[in-house]
This record gives sequence, C-alpha cells and structure tokens, in this order.
Amino acid sequence: YPNPAQNFVTVNVVDPTLQNVEINITDLKGKVVLTQSVRPFDSISVTDLSSGMYIIHCTNDGVALGSFRLVKK
Repeated sequence: YPNPAQNFVTVNVVDPTLQNVEINITDLKGKVVLTQSVRPFDSISVTDLSSGMYIIHCTNDGVALGSFRLVKK
C-alpha cells in the first residue's frame, strides 16, 4: 500500500517469521525492473519507475508467496 503509489510502497508480510522476503517488480512484459529483499512492513521506493502498471512478486526461499498489481502514478 498505497496503490496507486507515487514514491513508496509498503510491503505487508502477514507472517512475521518470514524475515527474508524477496520482492521482484516486473513490468507487464515480464521484465524485472526492481528486486529487493524486505522484512515485514518495509517500504520500497518506486520513485524511479515510470508511470504505469506493474506486478509485485513475493517469494521466500524460492517459494512463491503471492503476486499483486501495482499502479505507479
């Protein structure tokens, strides 16, 4: 959150035991535009991303946790 985002997105990891969640943000063509490791409630800067739609992919130790749409203003 927030979504749509302008500068930052906060990743709300529901399970606090997951301490090394990797975030990959891809454009709609599947190109990875940002990769970052996060902990629960970390913020990710999306300032450098162009306006548009992206997909946030969350994994933990190679296991997919979920994917979410992101709209960048």
